[in-house]
Amino acid sequence: MRHTADSLLFALAYPPVGGERWVDVGSGAGFPGMCLAICYPQAGFSLVDANRKKAGFLDMQVLDLGLANVRVFAERAERLETDFDVAVARAVTDPAEATRRLLTMVKPGGKVIVAGTGTVVGAEVVQPDIPEVDSPRRLFMMTRTIE
Repeated sequence: MRHTADSLLFALAYPPVGGERWVDVGSGAGFPGMCLAICYPQAGFSLVDANRKKAGFLDMQVLDLGLANVRVFAERAERLETDFDVAVARAVTDPAEATRRLLTMVKPGGKVIVAGTGTVVGAEVVQPDIPEVDSPRRLFMMTRTIE
C-alpha cells in the first residue's frame, strides 16, 4: 500500500493530463508509472527497466490489466526517444544525478519529478503533507529550460 501511495504523490505534484507522454525510468515493479497509468488513462506512459525480468513482469501486468496507455521497454533509458512531457523516477540513490539525466529525456518545457532525500539545486521541493499517507518522500521537480 505504501508504494502505491508514494506513487500517487507524483500526481499531487503534477497531475497527468490528456495527451501527455510520461516516462518512468527504473520502473521495477511499476512504481510510480503503472499506478499513474491506471489512475490517468488519458495520458501515455512508458515504463523503462533495463532488467528483462522486471520488464517482462510489467508486460504481463499491462496485458492482465488491459492498459492501452502503457508501453514497456526492456532497455537502458539512454536509448529511448527524448521528447517526453514528463519523466519520473522513484527509487534513486542520488536524486540530483537522476534529475540531471532525466532532463535530457524531456522536451523543452517538460517536467522531471524525482523522489528522494537530500537536495537538488534549482529544483522545487514538493513534500505533500497528507496525514493518512505514511511517506517520508520528498519530490524534486524541475522544468527543462527552453532552448
